[in-house]
Formats: sequence, C-alpha cells, structure tokens
Amino acid sequence: MSLATKIKKAEKLGIVFEPGYEPKEAELDKMIEAKQELLGQQKEEERIRKANEKKAAEEAEKHKVVLQDIDGDDVDQGDYFWPRLEKETINEKRPDEKVLLPTDQTAPVYFNKVIGYPVDREELKEVFLQFFPRAKGFLFYKARDREVYIVIVPLKYATTINRANESRPGDFQRHALSFISEGSVNVESLKLKLARIAKHSSISTEAIAR
Repeated sequence: MSLATKIKKAEKLGIVFEPGYEPKEAELDKMIEAKQELLGQQKEEERIRKANEKKAAEEAEKHKVVLQDIDGDDVDQGDYFWPRLEKETINEKRPDEKVLLPTDQTAPVYFNKVIGYPVDREELKEVFLQFFPRAKGFLFYKARDREVYIVIVPLKYATTINRANESRPGDFQRHALSFISEGSVNVESLKLKLARIAKHSSISTEAIAR
C-alpha cells in the first residue's frame, strides 16, 4: 500500500493531520493501528452497552406489574399500594449493598403471579360495577389458575392499610371471592359475594384523609 493510500485510509478513519505535516510510513502505520484498535474498542463497548440495555428492558418487562381498572386502563400503583415513606437499607451489615429510596411505586414483582389479572368477562364486570362504581376505582382481578376473584381496594377507602397497622411498602387491601367449591363463577353467586364485600367494615364508604 502506497504512502498516499495510507494517508487517505488514515483520514477516512478520522485521523487529522496538521496542515503541511507529512508523516513517515512507519509512524503512519502506528497511527492507523492505534486508531483501528480504538474504534474496535469503542464498537465493542457500544455492543456491550446495547446488550445490557436490551437485557435490562427484558428484565423490566418480565417484572412489569399489570395494574388496570375495570375498563382495562392502567392505573397508578400509588393509589393502591402502601408507599415506602423512608429510605431502607436491605442489608444493615452492608449499607452500601442496596438502598431502597422512598417511593409510591411499591407493587410487589410477584403481584400478578399471586393475584392474577384483570377480569375480562363483560357480564362479570357489569355485576362488579353494580357494587363498586367506576368513580371509586376499585379493581377486579381473577387468579390465573383457579376460580378465585379478588377485589382490590384503593388506599383511600382501605381501613386496614395504614400507619397504625404498621403497613409495609407494597401492602394492599384485597378481598377474595372463591368459587372453587362451585366449580366456576356464576352471576347470581357473584352478586351475593360482592354485596357482602361492598358492606364490609374494612372498606370505608367515604375517602379517608391520610
């Protein structure tokens, strides 16, 4: 490769020469080699960065909590789960290991695995709304693998989740309706069970000032 060709290659790699400077061939070879090594390192660092970002995104998606109202719209965790009011250190012996900052986004990562997902059967949703109007924001869920339905109470109507009861971050008030012994849910039985829950003493009829 001629010197002129090497100079063009160097310039293509982004090597800038001072006006009038004529590098010797050996020196130019070293400059090109160093530049190629640097570009290779940058390329590898970029590949690792993108791989880490992809992994982080996949991990976040894996632990994403599905929290939706009766219409299938996303709702805020802060309205249902007791917040972390103070900074917490996971391992007191290793305070530098992991610190959890105050936040109202405290839904447990296992929430959907344990509680299930929003009810999607329209006839059941219609019954639910007879006892828990949309405006109040109660959630209606079904366990993934059994005939158990769950009513999730917004914090502003929950009397069991509060400071006095020493609630922990992520605690939330829910009421389960089991149809396991009946084999499956039916509308009339659902009405009776929802009526009992709606009148339960642990659910305030008016919003609670926290």
